[in-house]
Amino acid sequence: MDDQTRIDIARAERARTILEDEMVKGALADMKRLIVEAWEQSPARDVEGREHLHRYLKVIGSFEAAFRAHIETGKIAAHAVKAEEERKSAMARIMERVRG
Repeated sequence: MDDQTRIDIARAERARTILEDEMVKGALADMKRLIVEAWEQSPARDVEGREHLHRYLKVIGSFEAAFRAHIETGKIAAHAVKAEEERKSAMARIMERVRG
């Protein structure tokens, strides 16, 4: 396993730990709720204010997406490692049979 693969797998685990942390989940949910409440209470004429709130929601989504991207990259790296190990194991079994 090369260094980048190790890094990708470690980042994936850290990202998963962060996104699954109850405090982080709660904070993100609270932020989203407060933004939606502010949007609902804003006057219809406050187009600029609503646009700001929309951008805030997008930023929260981007934050979560960045962590999910690390998780997916780690899954791909872990799958590649597993596939390589299975390939090596299969080759070892074949060589063992050939040698008798």
